[in-house]
Amino acid sequence: ETAVEANRVQAQWLLASGDTAGAIAAFERVTWIDLNDQDAWRRRAELATAIGRHADAVVARRVIVAMRPSDILAARADLAEALLRSGDHAAARGELLSVLELAPSFERAQELLLEARRP
Repeated sequence: ETAVEANRVQAQWLLASGDTAGAIAAFERVTWIDLNDQDAWRRRAELATAIGRHADAVVARRVIVAMRPSDILAARADLAEALLRSGDHAAARGELLSVLELAPSFERAQELLLEARRP
């Protein structure tokens, strides 16, 4: 219950050996121990996306948004991208429209919205 650093080290070893699923499991343990570890949630999302576990990436991105990171608009754009990859285009569009209401010139959100509109 306190082995955060040991799990981080294990995740790095597993990544180095090519075991992405095992690394995700190690980062999952980190987030069970420390729910507020944004870096572990971010790594979980990135690795899940890399191996096509898009539903897991969406969950991790939602947690990051709920933590109110310093760059909330980028976090919400990341969530929208994860939603797109998972096939939930309607939710992605809704998230992107909310982001663009706050920052109309946010290019990444604009590009993702165009992608979300494609069939």
